[in-house]
Amino acid sequence: LDDGGWSSGGWISDSKIDGQVRSGSQQQWITRDSQIGSWSGANWNMVFVGVKGAPGTSFPNPPYTNVGTAPITREKPFLYIDSAGVYQVFVPGVRTNSSGASWTSGNTPGTSIPLGQFFIAKPGATAADMNAALAAGKNLLVTPGVYHLNQTLNVTRPNTVVLGLGLATLVPDNGITAMNVADVDGVRLAGLLVDAGAAD
Repeated sequence: LDDGGWSSGGWISDSKIDGQVRSGSQQQWITRDSQIGSWSGANWNMVFVGVKGAPGTSFPNPPYTNVGTAPITREKPFLYIDSAGVYQVFVPGVRTNSSGASWTSGNTPGTSIPLGQFFIAKPGATAADMNAALAAGKNLLVTPGVYHLNQTLNVTRPNTVVLGLGLATLVPDNGITAMNVADVDGVRLAGLLVDAGAAD
């Protein structure tokens, strides 16, 4: 059987897989808050946290580590269309001592934020545009694209959501910091690639 070529590692979370997961050539792997039918294969280390159906701890031979529950987790926000056909961003709640996917026993706990409470950044949007929206109390939805920043994005409001879609990439120019998050509670950042940027 082909092991899938060379691969280094990966991640599964908040998922339900009825069949067998075969790790192939993965060197290291983590599965969290999921349910699997079974697991086959190992290389360097395979970690399971809050995974129903996972093999027991047997490290180093085979290199499986199983932690029965995840102490504290939160899935990333996501864009969806509600039953009325309206776009919303769902912000999952915090789970403690969890195992299995968040949605297998009903709806995932959390809150929905109407898309109207977001500034939708599209390619061409400037850092000044995004900062003005953040300062006005908006959340930020960054669509796929590359965004060169000539000033730091400043998140100062508690519970702000900054969500990137696709490969939304922030590129800080001239050695600036890409984003600064104030010491406030509940800020969620997800789905963004942040380039190291060049110090010109």
